Amino acid sequence: MIDQNILVSGARVHNLKNISVNIPKNKIVVFTGVSGSGKSSLVFDTIYTEAQRQLIETFSSFARSRMPKLSKPDIDEIKNISTAIMIDQKRMGTSLRSTVGTATEIYTYMRLLFSRCGDPQIGPSFLFGFNHPLGMCQDCKGLGKNIQIDMDHLIDKEKTIREGAINHPDYKVDGWNYREIIGIKLFNVDKKIKNFSSKELNDFLYAKAIPIEKKHGEGLYTKNYEGVVRKLERLYINKAKVQLSKKRRDAYEKYFNYSTCTTCMGARINEKAASVMINGKSIPELVNMELSELYNFLKGVSIEIAKPIITKMCSMLLNLIEIGVGYLSLNRNVATLSGGESQRVKIARQLDCDLVDIMYILDEPTIGLHPQDTFKIIDLLKKLRDKGNSLLIVEHDKDVIKHAEYIIDIGPQAGSNGGEIIYTGNFEGLLNTKSITASIFNKSISQSYVRKKWNETYIISNANINNLRNISTRIPKGVFTCITGVAGSGKSSLIIDTFIPDQDSCFCFISFKSIDIH
Repeated sequence: MIDQNILVSGARVHNLKNISVNIPKNKIVVFTGVSGSGKSSLVFDTIYTEAQRQLIETFSSFARSRMPKLSKPDIDEIKNISTAIMIDQKRMGTSLRSTVGTATEIYTYMRLLFSRCGDPQIGPSFLFGFNHPLGMCQDCKGLGKNIQIDMDHLIDKEKTIREGAINHPDYKVDGWNYREIIGIKLFNVDKKIKNFSSKELNDFLYAKAIPIEKKHGEGLYTKNYEGVVRKLERLYINKAKVQLSKKRRDAYEKYFNYSTCTTCMGARINEKAASVMINGKSIPELVNMELSELYNFLKGVSIEIAKPIITKMCSMLLNLIEIGVGYLSLNRNVATLSGGESQRVKIARQLDCDLVDIMYILDEPTIGLHPQDTFKIIDLLKKLRDKGNSLLIVEHDKDVIKHAEYIIDIGPQAGSNGGEIIYTGNFEGLLNTKSITASIFNKSISQSYVRKKWNETYIISNANINNLRNISTRIPKGVFTCITGVAGSGKSSLIIDTFIPDQDSCFCFISFKSIDIH
């Protein structure tokens, strides 16, 4: 009989102190302990890394040469591990071309549905794809946005290139791009831009590839010069500004004009594709519905030939709704999702995976969730387990810990004072230990001093980002403030996307003065 435990022996990664532990398979196993105790070192940097390394070793040498090189973790031995899939909080992408619909593949089924059952019939499914040349809106190239460089801000025509005529920070004086333009001697860098001929200006700004040769020591190398505007468009146009660094986001907002495409009105597909209907609704209408609303619409479509497609779509939509992200739409750009939202979408995708005996590694899947949605996550985790998979979860949430089938507590504290196995077993047994985790379950939080008066406030006026509906509020200065509300209510949109970008520094609000959003 195959051993039903993952056997870890002599783990010494980071602060782990030569620990050994048996982890039951096909169970929900939660790793607890204070931050920095060694949970991630054991789960992510040891177990997951070794599972990935051993999987890569099964591929051909040709395939391995094109894959990440993973070193064996500092460990004596690991036995009985399965193929591992990590479901973390990393964003699902930075491109404006990736949406909830494409990331979950629901839009793929949407295209198939309309190609087979839409009225009028226009042909194959790719004709409804905004990432296909024959399906995309030709004005915005399938982005749903018109993004153009503001030439009046980008170029100071009264200056020379040497004087810093290019205002964009990517071309700052003495920076790499600036020095390259000076060095290639393709343009008169001491001539004011306003005096450039039409050809000089076009080459300087819009050249696709001008071959240049340059000496380097005793050698000679060739490369292509790319026009300033063309290069900036290539680097920025497809990127969602929320995923850029603060410096690049400021430049993006200053030098780019960003607006909804007036041709497709943000629908991304061309007029021909947008004209096709099912039950009186077009793709642009459906992709902008909330997922819960789209689910109800599809349940009402009774076209016989469409049943297999609709059944699959409804199953995928229901997973997303049950996991607490039913307020999203298929047209929502994945770069605008929070880390918690991204992770929940990834979990929902796995529920339709037919592979079994997978080892799922999850990093705090309830983070950012309102308490009412935590139990939805727990139910979905149980569904993943019931399909014959093992779940290894790093978590601090009390409800998830209570519902764990097996708990591994690591500590006793953080850093050099952690890295030891404090307890393994069920929840009831954990409560009988003297670990910090156990003490928290019975500890009552005393009411500390609360500052109730304030004189000044930060003002937010007419916020409309994402799902915010022209809201205005005041945030008191000098006190801790907590922004509350269910997942998707608009908390992050209010603070991260609206308030923080308008401030000179970042703030963290955790307190007894609360603003509830719904």
